[in-house]
Amino acid sequence: MHSAQREIDRARFWALTTPQVAFYGALACNLTDVIDDQVETASTDGKRIRWNPQFVAGLTPHEVRFVLLHEVLHCAHGHFWRLPITEQGNIAGDYVINRTLRSIGGITAPKGVLDDRKFDKLAEEEVLKALRQQPQPQPQQQPQPQQGSGAGEPQDGGDGAGDTEATPDDSEAGKPQQAAPQRPSDKGGSGGFEAPAPDAPADEADDDADGKPAKSGKPVQPASLREQWERHVVQAAQVAQSLEQGNLPAEARRLLDRVRAAARPDWRSETADFLKSTVADRADWSRQARRTALAPVLYPRRRPDSVGTVVVVRDTSGSVDTALVSKFNAHVRDMVADINCEVVMLDADAAVQAEYRIAAGDEVPDRAEGGGGTDFRPAFARVRELEADGERIAGVVYLTDLAGTFPSWDETGDTPVLWVATTDLTAPVGRTVRIDA
Repeated sequence: MHSAQREIDRARFWALTTPQVAFYGALACNLTDVIDDQVETASTDGKRIRWNPQFVAGLTPHEVRFVLLHEVLHCAHGHFWRLPITEQGNIAGDYVINRTLRSIGGITAPKGVLDDRKFDKLAEEEVLKALRQQPQPQPQQQPQPQQGSGAGEPQDGGDGAGDTEATPDDSEAGKPQQAAPQRPSDKGGSGGFEAPAPDAPADEADDDADGKPAKSGKPVQPASLREQWERHVVQAAQVAQSLEQGNLPAEARRLLDRVRAAARPDWRSETADFLKSTVADRADWSRQARRTALAPVLYPRRRPDSVGTVVVVRDTSGSVDTALVSKFNAHVRDMVADINCEVVMLDADAAVQAEYRIAAGDEVPDRAEGGGGTDFRPAFARVRELEADGERIAGVVYLTDLAGTFPSWDETGDTPVLWVATTDLTAPVGRTVRIDA
């Protein structure tokens, strides 16, 4: 095995086995390594990371880890379709992801990486705009040939003058030109990104980019590179959440926010799926399951467990209007009837103002009590009280604008939470889905 590959493997093993970076380690599993001395430092095309062996040999193990995560974030941040595949596009991407990587322990940035505090909290597109507004160095003027004494005659020897630029009339004219891989120079020395792999083209790349992805005659996969990486981000977040008991790094939450904002799932189906997945069911041996009625072995029918209760909270601070509450209520009523579960509905602003128990067939009260400020903690404190009284809480659904004081992870416990939000904010705990006002 190549010595460079051993160092890269060690970096990958560290990322996969360190809980604090589990999110990045899971993302790294979607990229394979290629040792390639034709690449300047390291470069990713969305499928692979190409590593220059001499570059890797000059790095410490902690620096190899940094470059690995750097390349992963080029993909996760979607630089293939958000930025031009040029040196300037790579620089803009480097400034953003290097600031992110500074907060991660166990890695060290190679010397000379692009890192500037003035780009904190800026998106890549904003950094690129700022870079384009900076004064660019002017190219040096070439001396003009003197008139007379051979001026204009071809230069064919000596110091090679005259062959610095090819013309359309060169001997290669008319022949198919083999396009070189679009691999911008890596000014920061920490790895870059290049034209996407032929089997996963960036079909949404910037039309104004200085260089477009090289086209390929190979068949295009059904899912675009963008769709693939959005899926990878969601899956990596799930892995990290399971290992860290729900605590995701801020970077993971930001990426998830971007993916979910683009996907914009339907809140009704999300709520229905949430309720069906959280309400426990039990075996009912009194009747045979219909789909196995003719089977020689008795299979029980699955029935919702009556002790699995869903808590539905309505934010009554004044930010959720009556029409929206009515729409939400109708959906909750239908779900209760469909799943045959029981709901405890709370009206809460800065305190719990009202509490109702709703069973299948009951109407949901349209009037919401409250009107003060917003604090989410009292509702979750009431959930803990219900559990202390022996109530089995299957999950919490909270209709709100998310403008309030959130509970800590300890305060929500292991109870699944779905926030049905009227804004584009995202809750720090649980799952957030948007409802159209």
